[in-house]
Order: sequence, then structure tokens, then C-alpha cells
Amino acid sequence: MPKLTNCPQCSAEVSRRANTCSNCGATLRNTLPPQTTGGLDVFALVIGVVLGCLAWFC
Repeated sequence: MPKLTNCPQCSAEVSRRANTCSNCGATLRNTLPPQTTGGLDVFALVIGVVLGCLAWFC
């Protein structure tokens, strides 16, 4: 059973998993977009593989 919390706008009980209040429609969760993984990590991996292949075959 999900735990309940109170809506900051109307004080109605709502699920902690809810994005909006079912009573007044207020936004309950932070709506920031999810963080993406760093593209720099992938770039560094590709460069590492290329340099490793060059070292192996040269």
C-alpha cells in the first residue's frame, strides 16, 4: 500500500507516487527532465578503443 502525503495546495491526502493532486490538480513532483548520461564518456571510450587498436597492430 503506497504511503500518503498531503497536497501542499489543498491539503488533500494523495499518494507519494502521484505526479498531480487528484483533488485540485496541483503538481506534486519536480518535473525536471531526467539527466542524460554524459556523451563525453562514450567519446572517451571510443578514443580509447581506437588508440588501443593502433597500439596493438602497429
